[in-house]
Amino acid sequence: MALWLYDKNGRFDRTTLISYEESALKWGRELFTYYSSISNMVYSDPDSGKMEFTGYNITKASKF
Repeated sequence: MALWLYDKNGRFDRTTLISYEESALKWGRELFTYYSSISNMVYSDPDSGKMEFTGYNITKASKF
C-alpha cells in the first residue's frame, strides 16, 4: 500500500508512505472503498474544457 499526501495548503510535499503488511493493504482497500463510495464521476468536455458532475457514483461503476 502506498499513500501520497498533501500538506494543509493542498500542496504535494513528496512524502510517500509505503507498507507491505497485510493489515496496511486491508486498510488501504478500506480507505479506497470509503472515498470511492462518496465520490462521483466528473465529465470533462474536450472541446469546451467544461467539467460536468455526472451524479454517478464511481463505486457502483467498477468492480475491485
